[in-house]
Amino acid sequence: METLFENQIGEKITPILEELEMTILENQINLPNLPPNYPTEALPAACVILSSVIMDKMWILQKNEKMTDKNRLEMAQYVGTELRKLIKVATGIDTHKIFKNE
Repeated sequence: METLFENQIGEKITPILEELEMTILENQINLPNLPPNYPTEALPAACVILSSVIMDKMWILQKNEKMTDKNRLEMAQYVGTELRKLIKVATGIDTHKIFKNE
């Protein structure tokens, strides 16, 4: 695995994320017709985790593509905006509002 920096948080928390993944999958298999009943307070945590993973992989792509800082910033802003739109369309929740309430 390519490491760009000394930051190893991704490697450190991956086993926790994989454990969460298996727990969620088991729940979906065992209770396929029932929602998991996450409170709205779970959405910011899920957004931060997803955004962190996406940005990590995007950083590597941008490095490999030798993108300019300007293009990197534009791409990051675009991805953030699209993720916000997706969450709004799928849930009716505006992530800007839930993060402002913290």
